[in-house]
Amino acid sequence: MTATARFIGGTGRCGTAALGEAFNRHPKTIYFREPRIVPDPGGLAVYVRGVVTLERFKAAMLSDGYRDLTMGLAENGLGHDEIQAAYAWKDVERLLDAMTGIDRIEDARRFLLALFGRAGKPYWVDKTPHTVRYVDLLYQMFGEGLRYIHLIREPRDVVSSLKPCSWGPKGVDRFCTWYEAIMGDARQAYGQVPPECYLVLEMEEMVQQSHSVVPRAFDFFEIPAEPGWLFDVAKAIRPSDAHVGRYVDDLSRKEQREVSERCRPLYLWWKGKANHG
Repeated sequence: MTATARFIGGTGRCGTAALGEAFNRHPKTIYFREPRIVPDPGGLAVYVRGVVTLERFKAAMLSDGYRDLTMGLAENGLGHDEIQAAYAWKDVERLLDAMTGIDRIEDARRFLLALFGRAGKPYWVDKTPHTVRYVDLLYQMFGEGLRYIHLIREPRDVVSSLKPCSWGPKGVDRFCTWYEAIMGDARQAYGQVPPECYLVLEMEEMVQQSHSVVPRAFDFFEIPAEPGWLFDVAKAIRPSDAHVGRYVDDLSRKEQREVSERCRPLYLWWKGKANHG
């Protein structure tokens, strides 16, 4: 069983960016920061499920999808010329034109492999948090070649971390509804996926024990270590960034209690799935 497709996801504000940056520092890996191709409205997930037409997906990919793809690469340090060499608009359009609409699963698989493969590196990683809701579809696309890392975090710290963000739900009630929807969808999707295709990691453990957890993530993705690489990763994942227990100062006791009562059952279920050791 050999990995061909590597994804990182979670609720957001749960450590996916830190782990993604660790992969971004690996010289043989191209890291795609939130291209959103799978989960966005008009994206691959709704195309595969027959909710939108092929034409609608192509239009979405050539507008918002193309913007997110290239913007994420620029934020990861790639220059304009490097991005255009692999991802000129006309080249992406050509990949989309190769889609037939006959077999949507095969369309999606071939498109993602061709798109991410244009970067010209041996390994690629897509970090888009809400792909976690569609792990079953990713498994349909890639079968046993799928490797998915799901980051989880104490939900009270997640809502606390979302407070200063311009995106995401505002207020504890909306957060709980949002959290329940994402983690509930993910739980259902994982029921269709063999356990050897996914790895569940706790953000707190990853940040506090990066020297052991991050190499495990690389092993799971079947990406070999490079000389000096782990030392460089330590710059990306620092214990001080974990903010464990930040909710104590950011949330009232009433808010803490509401998040615990509504979100903790799902969170504990996922903690039970976490792959330790």
